[in-house]
Amino acid sequence: MGRCEMEEEMLYRKMPKTGDELSILGFGCSRLAAKDGRIDVARAARQIRYAVDQLIRSLRSAAILTGTVRS
Repeated sequence: MGRCEMEEEMLYRKMPKTGDELSILGFGCSRLAAKDGRIDVARAARQIRYAVDQLIRSLRSAAILTGTVRS
C-alpha cells in the first residue's frame, strides 16, 4: 500500500513481531473527554477521528484497560 504525499511528514516505526507500521506520535486516550464522570462518546469519537485524520496510528488506552475510566 503506497503512502500519500502527506504521510511522508509522519514518522513511523515497524513493529518487529507483527511488521505493523505505527506512527511515532501516539494519541493518549486515558483522558478522553468526559461528561458527568463518564466518557462523552460523541466527543471522544471526534477527537480520535481527528487524530487518525492527522495520520496518527497509535492510540494508547492504558487507563481504560486498567479500569480507572468508566465507559
